Amino acid sequence: MHDFRTPPAEIEVDEPLVRRLLAAQAPAFAEAPIAPFASGWDNALFRVGPHHLARIPRRALAVPLIENEQLVLPAIARFLPRPVPAPVVMGRPLGDDYPWPWSLVPWIEGTPAADAPLNATGALQLAEMLASLHDLDPGLVPDGVTPNPVRGVPVARRQEAFDARRQQLATLAEPLSAELLAIWERALAAPPSLGRVILQGDPHARNVLTAGGELSAMIDWGDVTLGDPASDLACFWMLVDDASARRRAIDRYVSLASHADMGRGFAALLARSKGWALTYGAILGVTGLADHPTHARMGLVTLRNLAEDAA
Repeated sequence: MHDFRTPPAEIEVDEPLVRRLLAAQAPAFAEAPIAPFASGWDNALFRVGPHHLARIPRRALAVPLIENEQLVLPAIARFLPRPVPAPVVMGRPLGDDYPWPWSLVPWIEGTPAADAPLNATGALQLAEMLASLHDLDPGLVPDGVTPNPVRGVPVARRQEAFDARRQQLATLAEPLSAELLAIWERALAAPPSLGRVILQGDPHARNVLTAGGELSAMIDWGDVTLGDPASDLACFWMLVDDASARRRAIDRYVSLASHADMGRGFAALLARSKGWALTYGAILGVTGLADHPTHARMGLVTLRNLAEDAA
């Protein structure tokens, strides 16, 4: 059976290592105060002074994600209506001391939406951010970006993974309802995307920051890729709990976005978006029930919002 727990670190990243990386490659920051901030599936995060954050891969699978951020974020940041953490230092391996690239990014004030949800205004700002992102010229994504096999792809390619997570969720909690499974079937039946757009790739509630209920920033862009916008639009059910605010946010996106899936393709896009939300809800539920209570709550909120719209 698949292990859905947080993977162990392949390299232990600590304050002395961060200090050595800064001293060797970013000496202007070498004397700044350093403090651990968080550790996720992929990266260890350290505050560096009051205005910066070091993102240091803790396992090899995170390396292409850091490289993708380094390639894409500087190219798109200036076109977006909210901040993104474009690197100010693109660190490289340090001999035998550390084998992978790493980044120093701006510290962006805000609280994860998992802890401080978007209000109705913030939901509209989220729609504006996504419409701006999805309407960017896909040519802004450099050729060296690693393709993402699990974001922005046809929904049918996620069938095997969805089935595994659905079965695990049934074991850990309860089976998905018939109404939720019908959402998946409609997503599978929907016509495919009419084009590829730039995707944030992982727009869940720990990767969206809020301030006073409004959108502050979208962070953690390691899954950035080109693909079906439905993969990102799933976040309306992940991040917006109020059904009327969710409908208004979707309407705002419709009024602003002009990529190929708008117009006649939007009904299909909406069906696929709900399917993607279902996959995110299932995996967050499974990983959360394994060892991450915040993920569990995020997943169950997503499934509840989908069920509410299906009623």
